[in-house]
Amino acid sequence: MSVKNRILYIEDNYQNRRLVKRLLKRKGYELIEAEDGLQGIAIAAREKPDLILMDINLPGIDGMEATSRIKSSSDLSHIPIIAITAAAMRGDRERIMAAGCDDYLQKPIDNDQLVETVRRFLGSPAEETKPAVSDLKALAHELKSLVRDLNNGTPETNPTTSPALPQTSETQPMTQPKNPLPPGAATPSQTAPSGHA
Repeated sequence: MSVKNRILYIEDNYQNRRLVKRLLKRKGYELIEAEDGLQGIAIAAREKPDLILMDINLPGIDGMEATSRIKSSSDLSHIPIIAITAAAMRGDRERIMAAGCDDYLQKPIDNDQLVETVRRFLGSPAEETKPAVSDLKALAHELKSLVRDLNNGTPETNPTTSPALPQTSETQPMTQPKNPLPPGAATPSQTAPSGHA
């Protein structure tokens, strides 16, 4: 079974795209970006993403028109579209859903809600791409060998078998600090008052 993790994010605001990309990439999703509705439609037709995140307030054609065009294409109509918008007027959600969006998130984006919504449609690629048990066993074997070598003192880790380093100020053991006072100067204990008047 192939992993569904390719998301097209149609958003004109660079900062929003960057934040969402960083968040979803950490969760194992691949993001494709478009800056406006027409570009988004063209990229959706070419790339066939597994999910589309659609800003509603876009330059050119808005997100509702872009959604309507994508959903009217027989090649793209199966792709779920999640609207992401700051629109909060009465009836906005209904109009957005009527345009063909499958879900709706309001800006500012709540990170946990976004990830949960994406997982509801695509699942979690992080769960499907865990390393195989054989890979984990090989890694455990390598770690055991490394620990055994460290405990046995291999040439790389045992200082008695390492080549001697020339004695420099960096390799010599620390000694008492030198007296910073010039010769003949009184030390603080010599100048302290004796307490007698």
